Amino acid sequence: MPLDFAQNDNPAFSARREGLRHLIRQIEGGEAETDPSSARLDEVRPERLADIAAASLWALAPHIAGEKPILWVGEYHRIMDEGLPYGPGLQQAGVAPDRFILVRARRAIDALWAMEEGLRSGAVGLVVGEVADMDLTASRRLSLAARESGVPCMVLGPAGGAGAPAAFSRVLVSAAARDRDDDLQPYLAARLEKHRGGEPPATSFMEWNDATHSFAMVAPLAGGTLAASGRHLASA
Repeated sequence: MPLDFAQNDNPAFSARREGLRHLIRQIEGGEAETDPSSARLDEVRPERLADIAAASLWALAPHIAGEKPILWVGEYHRIMDEGLPYGPGLQQAGVAPDRFILVRARRAIDALWAMEEGLRSGAVGLVVGEVADMDLTASRRLSLAARESGVPCMVLGPAGGAGAPAAFSRVLVSAAARDRDDDLQPYLAARLEKHRGGEPPATSFMEWNDATHSFAMVAPLAGGTLAASGRHLASA
């Protein structure tokens, strides 16, 4: 006879009931985290292929001050189109290139495996996955691995892709034009498309500061986009 979790007031059953509900919420990927700063799965996508450098900088910015290694996993065809993080560009952004562990995966399943293993190892400070669109099951696994290990995971999705369904947030990034030509600091538009914590969709204009190695919000400038190489962090 099945147990009636809804009606049983025994403390032991109550604990099991709450545990089951928690597990179901995790599996379904619909549990809003009470602490928005906790480790989780987030997603950033470039609006166009030429915006990949801006999206990469956005993904790395919150973790530049850390000391732990950064695991960057790239799916082969994405690497061929977009490249990998570029040493001089990383140094200019304040990230030591020797913090990076770069993995090239032939297949999407290999990239997802490497990302999950990196998260569960607890040995890295951030996992970035340059992968194509993933299904709901794969993104749930990464979300759970991030929360259980305390290691944040950032999916760097493709331009125009559907992304990671279980991601806590999704931001669309594009390089933005300037009203002056004498300042080469990266300037971008970041559009919040999804947020499980309830934040409404919004667009912010951000300027990079090489001195502080961080973004600051600025007023909108001219429309359009900056010319970009299509490589990560000003790669050649």
